[in-house]
Amino acid sequence: MSLPNSTKLDVLSAGELIVEIMRTGLDQPLEKPAPFEGPFPSGAPAIMISAAAQAGLGTGFIGAVGADEFGDCLLNRLRADGVDLSLVRRVPGMATGCAFVAYRSDGTRKFIFHIGQTASGQVFDTPELRAYAARFRHCHLMGCSLTVSEPVRQTCLAVARTVKDGGGTVSFDPNLRPELLGVGEARRRLDPLLDLADLLLPSGEEACLLTGLPTDEAACQSLLRRGARIVALKRGDAGCRVVMVSMIPRTKP
Repeated sequence: MSLPNSTKLDVLSAGELIVEIMRTGLDQPLEKPAPFEGPFPSGAPAIMISAAAQAGLGTGFIGAVGADEFGDCLLNRLRADGVDLSLVRRVPGMATGCAFVAYRSDGTRKFIFHIGQTASGQVFDTPELRAYAARFRHCHLMGCSLTVSEPVRQTCLAVARTVKDGGGTVSFDPNLRPELLGVGEARRRLDPLLDLADLLLPSGEEACLLTGLPTDEAACQSLLRRGARIVALKRGDAGCRVVMVSMIPRTKP
């Protein structure tokens, strides 16, 4: 999927800005005393926009951090990577969001998130925000951002619609976090993006959860029929499978 030709900036994202604080070794449970290291700049949409900026694209981000050292950690990294931070707020009196992470030897992770009641949740839809979003030709969003708070969810939807209405494109990675919301509530919150997105990037499990269908194949076809042009199905060590609109079997008249 190519981005539309335009004089606009390339990629915009919005959502949570958090720092990550990690256990120093494997299989160290979070309920017991053990060393941590960090903070590291994190948040799924922030990681993505950082990589896009490092690739030389014109990037911007909409979000919020606290007026604290964790906020400095995040802003310093994004600024160094070349991300425009015009619409990143510093919220006095509120802490920057964070996540504590433990890694297991089987490759899985355990998270404890502190996001919703922090500065990360203080992102609001405004005319200024929409005018900023209109400057971009592509918007990429993460599902975890739609679970932070209702204002953040509404802001993300407004950003995506503004870019789309301006002739741009939208990509969406569901990035479901069971720690933040149950499947039913996550599906309700993420559902509008499934109609807006030109490109979807779910795992096989996420595709089935979002559609309620039992197989990857059926889930991908359902997502394409909702309006996406491409579904890139993430399969871990097995790589990915790309399914496009032209691959949907036609029904006989």
